[in-house]
Amino acid sequence: MDSDTVATSQNELHLAPGTVALVRDTVRSEPTSPHGDFATTLAILDRVDRLKALGDTLLQLVEQESGLRRSELALLDALQAVDSEHDDHPRRLGRAVGMTTDAVVATAESLAARGLVGIVHDDAGRAAAIHLTDAGRAVLTQAEAVQIRATDAAVREVGPEGSRRALAVLDQIIGAMSPLAPAVELCAPENRMLPGA
Repeated sequence: MDSDTVATSQNELHLAPGTVALVRDTVRSEPTSPHGDFATTLAILDRVDRLKALGDTLLQLVEQESGLRRSELALLDALQAVDSEHDDHPRRLGRAVGMTTDAVVATAESLAARGLVGIVHDDAGRAAAIHLTDAGRAVLTQAEAVQIRATDAAVREVGPEGSRRALAVLDQIIGAMSPLAPAVELCAPENRMLPGA
């Protein structure tokens, strides 16, 4: 099965067949001039960028508090999302977090050295399955607590009514941008076709 290939600054990205055409068609089907006030459109895009930056800041705080890198946190989170009681294959985890199988194994080995994951090896000594340990679950709980405390501080600052209004507006914007979701979903790491995968 052929895949679409997109050159990135670091390497080639292999997407499911038809992904590039779907994204292109979705973007081209929208009018090129805004329906509303252009300044408002740009202001909304600016706020979305600021929200992404705040999300990055929040992740940095979690990294500092946990002592883990983002890739390590992402792998722990993916293991918890799969089913914390079952092992998962490194290739499948790599697709979920946008990492190569080798990177997943290296990250898992680092986490295993700290007792946060367990690794099951096959007869050839290769990592065949990875599972989350109780210590790994505890780290994820702590990371979530850091995120909740930071977000709660912002909620207290704007108050209950401001929070409700912000949620309503964000939900409206997300709903309005939902037509792009199928194209974005196809570009998600778990839907990419990795060479040799």
